[in-house]
This record gives sequence, C-alpha cells and structure tokens, in this order.
Amino acid sequence: MKKTIIKISSLIVAGVILTTSCSKTGPAGAAGSAGGTGATGPVLTGTVVGYVNLFDQYGELLPASAAGEVYLTSNTKPGWKDSTYVNSSGANTYSTTLTTGTYQFNLATKTGGFGNLQINSLNVVGGGTQYNTTPLQMAQIPTFSVSALTVTTSTSTTNPSVAASFTVSGGDIAKGKKAILFFGNSSSVSSNPSTYLGSTVITLSPTFSTSTTNISCETVLFPAGADSSSVIYFTAYPISYSNGASSYIDVTTGKTIYNNLGTQLSGTYSVTIP
Repeated sequence: MKKTIIKISSLIVAGVILTTSCSKTGPAGAAGSAGGTGATGPVLTGTVVGYVNLFDQYGELLPASAAGEVYLTSNTKPGWKDSTYVNSSGANTYSTTLTTGTYQFNLATKTGGFGNLQINSLNVVGGGTQYNTTPLQMAQIPTFSVSALTVTTSTSTTNPSVAASFTVSGGDIAKGKKAILFFGNSSSVSSNPSTYLGSTVITLSPTFSTSTTNISCETVLFPAGADSSSVIYFTAYPISYSNGASSYIDVTTGKTIYNNLGTQLSGTYSVTIP
C-alpha cells in the first residue's frame, strides 16, 4: 500500500533569554548575586515541522482524509485549540503561535474512530525550523472482540510459564489481529496503569480466530513484579495491529496508556504462578 504521511507545521514563539546583572562589593564571582533576575532578551519565532501516520485496526496506513481533522489541545495552554485541515494535496497542516516553554499536546480526530494521542513533552526552541522526524502515530480502535479467555500453569520445570487461550470474534477474517493481556495482583486489573503489573501482546494470523500462547515467568511475569507462588489475575482486550500507535507513557507510573483498545473482556481470570 502506498504510504501516506501527514505533514504538520506550526509557528512557535520561543526563546526567553535571561540576562544576569549584579551589584556587590568586592571581587565578582562566577555568578552575580542577582542570579537570574535580569532583563529578558528578545522573543524569537520558529517553526516546528513534524508528521502523523494514521493506521486502521489491521495496521494498514490510511490517507489523511480518514481523520477529517486532527484537533490539538494542550494542558499547558488552557483554552488553546488548533486543528489540521485536509487540503488538495492530501496533507494536514496547522500553524499556531506559542511562547517559549515545554508543552504537553493532546491529539484527537474528528472522524475515523482513532484513539487519542498525548505528547508528554515538546520543548520549543524557536529562531528557525525545528524538525521532529519521528512520526506521531494514531490507530483506529478495534471493532472485533476477545472472549473465552483461559489461563493455566505449565508443567515445565525448565521454563515455567502461564498458558493463555482466547477467541477473537468479528472484524475481517482475512486480516491479522492482535490482543493484549494485562496481568496484576488483584481482580480489578485493567488497562489502567495503576492496576496492572505488565502486559503482553499476542498476534493472530489471518483466518485464525483462536490463539494459545505461553507467557514466560522468567522473561515476562517475574520482571514485571509477579512473584512465584502468588496469585496473578489476567484480563484481555482487542488492540490495534499497530499497537504502539495512540499509546504513550503515563509519567506518574512509567507504564503505557493504550488508547487503541477495543472492549475489555468480561471478567478476570486468575492463576497461581509456578
């Protein structure tokens, strides 16, 4: 499929330079006694250029028109809102003026059913063109479902693990799909970072509707904080094939927030870790 890239450009106000002045008796040290309380320098204007890729639930790139518009808001600039518009070349562009600083941006689409995306920290420099060469990625929320989850412990003494099986329903049977299993210490485990210890993504090949996978204790469960002989709870969700799209790190917990998930499996299932 021909790759579609959406160009994003924005005007940024940047660059506050603090000058230091000091007045004291005796020899001046390396820094004046006034510290950073001097007059401010000139305000610079710059341009930020970046890209956004749109994916459907099966991981295929989509044209700009699939999103209609991409709205941007910022918790660090209350009341500000900008949006991109599809033009004749198929590119979404936007421009806005901001002052120097570090910004958090939130992206949402007008149409297409894409999961929201958050940029935790964008540092604005100004005075020229700033290129963000790593594309932002947004994915459509899956419409298929996950059911019939079972979890059991393996009998292997050399590679202890948990065997998980589930069924996927709906969607295009000819397309590959993915599901994500979250595990935690309580039956309230979910995709909320405060409730899960870790997760693992499982891929289903085209035409397959069921999957069984072994989740290694040594490489997956134990590093996430699960203990041998402890009870661990599992739950499952459909996840878009581009599972890194529409997801970002929660700065409070250091875990991932996934905004590219379908409906959660009903209930949780537990097993004692070998």
